Amino acid sequence: MLPKNIQCPVCNGQSKFISLFKREFILDQLELYYSERPPAEIILNDYEMLRCENCSLEYAFPLEAGSQSFYQWITNHSGYYPHHRWEWFTVIEQMGKTSSVTINLLEIGSGSGKFLEMATQNLPNLQRSVGLDTTETSVKSCLDKGLEVYPETLENFLLKASKESQENFDFIVAFHCLEHINNPKNLIKCMLRLLKPNGSIFLSTPYSPMSFENAWFDPLNHPPHHLTRWNASAYKELARQFGLEVKLFMPQAQNLINRTLYALNLAENGPAHLVSRWKTALSALQHPLATFRELQYQSRRQKVNHQIAGDVVLVELTRY
Repeated sequence: MLPKNIQCPVCNGQSKFISLFKREFILDQLELYYSERPPAEIILNDYEMLRCENCSLEYAFPLEAGSQSFYQWITNHSGYYPHHRWEWFTVIEQMGKTSSVTINLLEIGSGSGKFLEMATQNLPNLQRSVGLDTTETSVKSCLDKGLEVYPETLENFLLKASKESQENFDFIVAFHCLEHINNPKNLIKCMLRLLKPNGSIFLSTPYSPMSFENAWFDPLNHPPHHLTRWNASAYKELARQFGLEVKLFMPQAQNLINRTLYALNLAENGPAHLVSRWKTALSALQHPLATFRELQYQSRRQKVNHQIAGDVVLVELTRY
């Protein structure tokens, strides 16, 4: 049973129950996703999902991230870390528009350093780029490439930073980190202490619900992997809490037919065994009722910036 005083981690608003994910259900869904049964001990909790009635953020209760053994198991699978992200190119494009003579960049969760490398190669006025990551193998990979990366959390990096080095970064970025942590407001608070007064924060997360989630349950966009599920309303409230301006960027969404076919493909085959678009179309014709229902759902997909919402969102936060 939920405690009576549970509040939204963004706006402290009251929330309503959405669904319950039992520990065994999570294990089953991860097995379907990876075609491999996870060790039972890596999932420690049942989770309830709540939706804030004020800002629409969806979040897990308890707000407890996956254990170290959970992340060790999941990150060992091929394809977990992408070679490229759409938003990397957009951020570099936006950074390139600055009028600053020099740029200082901080990345939270730098992984193997691919974005820092890309920034170094494409921004001639980049004076300093710093990365933080808590995974030792990732940090070693970055150091081997000559990148300035520290095995630190943002909070520890901030504690060690001298007063002169605070408010020293023009841009602070965190790609697909916000949804993993239990205190998103503390992350923004720490970022702002390191950001120059006219600087920008860039965050990216899945845009929830993703277009295919009506037809197929994505265990990677639910706890314990993702503790929060973000949309435009939740991001606008997060910005309001700190007195920041917010701007949303999205890749162009697939058209109605392609979104429908992809969702049906996932529902029937799972991500590890997707079939061709033509086979999916044939199956859709053989199941007209399910296809019609998915088409209806896709036709009601939310719009952001006057366009159908994509499955990922990039958010820029700046001071007024």
